[in-house]
Amino acid sequence: RLAHLKTKTSLPLAVGFGIRTPDDVAAMGSIADAVVVGSSIVENIGKIASNQKNVDDVINQVRDLANALHPEAARKIN
Repeated sequence: RLAHLKTKTSLPLAVGFGIRTPDDVAAMGSIADAVVVGSSIVENIGKIASNQKNVDDVINQVRDLANALHPEAARKIN
């Protein structure tokens, strides 16, 4: 569907449903102009309150997701 949409618009197209892992980001990043990760990050932030996760876990998650497309930028996340 994304290929079809690209024939209909010159606007950048983002994919953001079901994106949870670095592999998902890499796969969608190869065909979309942007990749949106929301639910899995929000879920992990919610786990901070119950001590199942900590802030560093969330930072590492974001770094791993970013690394799938932009390793040079991911190194700057701290």
